[in-house]
Amino acid sequence: MGSLCCCFGGDSDEHRHVNQPSPETRRRQLAEAAENRRSSRGPSEEAARRQKRQDEADRINMEKGRDNTGLSWRVD
Repeated sequence: MGSLCCCFGGDSDEHRHVNQPSPETRRRQLAEAAENRRSSRGPSEEAARRQKRQDEADRINMEKGRDNTGLSWRVD
């Protein structure tokens, strides 16, 4: 039963020294990854916000009866 402990992070020296970057390098890599995600998502999110604002403005204009076509209904 004791032989399974090394597979789960037991006392074996060969499992302790995993090749990991230093904390400073890791922070830099995480910051770069976050910046890449932010720059790749930016324009599409801005376009979605702009479209949402335009849709809301169109909805309000339609509710008020002004659809910006220059046409209006007259009831005599």
